[in-house]
Amino acid sequence: MEGQPPKVDFCYRCGEYLRPGVTFCPKCGQPIAGAQPASSYPYPGAPYHTYQPNQQARTNKPLWAGILLMLAGVVGFVMAAFVLMFSDDLLAEVQEMYQDQLPNLDAIIMAMAGFWVFAGAMSMLGGLCAIKRRYYALAVIGSIMALFTGGVLLFEGSLMGLIALVLLLTSRREFP
Repeated sequence: MEGQPPKVDFCYRCGEYLRPGVTFCPKCGQPIAGAQPASSYPYPGAPYHTYQPNQQARTNKPLWAGILLMLAGVVGFVMAAFVLMFSDDLLAEVQEMYQDQLPNLDAIIMAMAGFWVFAGAMSMLGGLCAIKRRYYALAVIGSIMALFTGGVLLFEGSLMGLIALVLLLTSRREFP
């Protein structure tokens, strides 16, 4: 056995146990004298100590959450437009029902429309953050705001926001 290099079981620098065939110490990175050449390493181009087998695979949860948040944002904008378009009729109906018991009802209706615009904008911003997998906190805030977007039947945007919130909370590790 004169032509073979000596068998090395531990790193001479740090004492770490070495697997057969490694060319660098996985703990300190010290080149191992007498080991196989790097070209015979099973993962060319990547040293042994950078291999990370426990990396989680990326899922589509943030993407779906982002799409749902974008749709909830559109619902919020539609609700605001609906209230603004029919505010005069709505104001007359509510005043007739409560016979002028609600002062400043027009200001309340405009505040509702403004809130739906804000909730829709925050929902869309959260959706963008979820799709790009950036700014997790902003994505969650956007999904919470989507809970208040309502809808034609008063629950579509809220339901989309709730589903998006669950998807985001279960995919937290996919955000930096």
